[in-house]
Amino acid sequence: MIYRMRLTEPRLVFLFVLAIVVILPAFAGYTVAAQISAVEQESIYNKFEYGVLTGIFIASNSTAQFYSGMPENENSAEYIFENEYWYNEIMLSLNAHTSVKIEGYPQKMKYNPTLGFGAGFRYNMSERYSLNIQFYSLKYKVKDFITVEVDPKEYLTERDIRYCPVIGTEERVALDIGLTRTMTDNPVANLIVGAGLSMNSTMVKQSSIFIGNTEYNMIRIYGNRPYVPNSNLPQFEIRQGGVGFGFYGNVSIKLRLSDYVSAEPGIGSSFQQNMIVESAGLKYQLSIYLKLMLSTPGNGE
Repeated sequence: MIYRMRLTEPRLVFLFVLAIVVILPAFAGYTVAAQISAVEQESIYNKFEYGVLTGIFIASNSTAQFYSGMPENENSAEYIFENEYWYNEIMLSLNAHTSVKIEGYPQKMKYNPTLGFGAGFRYNMSERYSLNIQFYSLKYKVKDFITVEVDPKEYLTERDIRYCPVIGTEERVALDIGLTRTMTDNPVANLIVGAGLSMNSTMVKQSSIFIGNTEYNMIRIYGNRPYVPNSNLPQFEIRQGGVGFGFYGNVSIKLRLSDYVSAEPGIGSSFQQNMIVESAGLKYQLSIYLKLMLSTPGNGE
């Protein structure tokens, strides 16, 4: 299970950003300043660092239409409506007397920002340069509506239009490998920039339309066979997605909390392939994150 928190309230995003960008640096700066001796310290650095990260991630919406249920999509709402058994269920659910038909599809679906978690490792080759490896997991969700007309009439009258939610969920796991450079030399806080290669695995976990109180899976888990109730049809595991590649960059501030503990608030961006749509190309992903890093007692000089 991938850990996730939906961030639909702008206040939550604002408070998270405020904590990372303002409150944490101010508190950490005060704490560390109180610990730094007036005596000039010997220039040493810890060779190995490891820790955890969390942050808000915002994805490009370029592949969100994959979940819209349009007829040309791999997962289509017509697949549900064309099955006579599901169609009869839908007629009953919507209290239709003659027919129901799809009237319109969402045109601009958007991914919700999500809260992701991960871990990282850093090998400090010198005071300035480090090898950085990190991975994180995310779960993105999209939601919109398909409009359905119930008992359409040929003469002019008020139309009976129903809004049926379409929901998609995808999991992404990313691995970043690159170099970081410490731009300043300060005992309290240092500016760090990093860049490198990124690899991600994307997998569709849900692509559904909700009609009445029933969820209909638009993924063709029965293969080319039509759904028949109580027929014990075999269900196939359909894997939609794949592994994509790209690159990333980030900027952070390293705040020393003690000799072996540091906090790193930062911002990052990556350009990656999202393989649920093979022709999508490289698409951006933005993040505001916080790392908590521990270092080993072994030092370099």
